Amino acid sequence: MKTIEIRATGTPSISGTVKRTVERIASMRVTIAAIGAAVCYAGTAAGSDPLMYAGAFVALCAIRTLAGTSPEKGGAR
Repeated sequence: MKTIEIRATGTPSISGTVKRTVERIASMRVTIAAIGAAVCYAGTAAGSDPLMYAGAFVALCAIRTLAGTSPEKGGAR
């Protein structure tokens, strides 16, 4: 019988986890902005100032990070 040995490819690191989380959030910026805008609208319709302000803050932050990125290098010439 052969022995099967399973080992982790590397030790988990906090910096790697944070980096992957930031990349995941960055890839979902438009979705996060749309959800924030919907929450802001719902807060306005319900007359809830904290909900409206929270939704607006999230939407504006997501759009701010989207506008702050530079276009990727490369592509067709």
